[in-house]
Amino acid sequence: MINAYSYSTSQNRTSASAASTASTASAARRSPITHKHAELLSEISSILHHPRSLARPISSWRPPTKTLPGVFGGGPLTMAISRHRVGPRVQARLQGYGETRTPAYLITIRITDPAGFPAPRSTAEEWIRALLPENIEGAVHELSSHTAVTYVWIVDSKFQPLQSPASMFQASAAA
Repeated sequence: MINAYSYSTSQNRTSASAASTASTASAARRSPITHKHAELLSEISSILHHPRSLARPISSWRPPTKTLPGVFGGGPLTMAISRHRVGPRVQARLQGYGETRTPAYLITIRITDPAGFPAPRSTAEEWIRALLPENIEGAVHELSSHTAVTYVWIVDSKFQPLQSPASMFQASAAA
């Protein structure tokens, strides 16, 4: 089953003390990725901005991929990175949602285990949290399937994540 939810939705399910404990644990676990793999995170950020990550309407186009080293005792993972231009309907919906900045792209990152096993959701989330700035609650949404974890978010022309409702991605989760 595929679920679409945002970080803020999942955090609302926990109590305030559990959320602060999780936040502290996340910061402690995130530091090995942010510090030990800073160069890799920089490369991934460059791929996001590179024209090759912009999806093409031709059948031979494939998203760029990056191999992520094993962290937290797990094996390596594969990250596929793509970006799509946002159309006027999405721009209008986000402005109706209260976003003041103009949306430019939909970013999609799909994390898989190259061996075909289910990708560990917690490890995939840590990679996304290490890649993005703090305070992304309500901007990044997860679409989970049995073997892959996919994160989607909308950015402005400066690639800053914008607040967006999780309901925008529920139709793509059902596809």
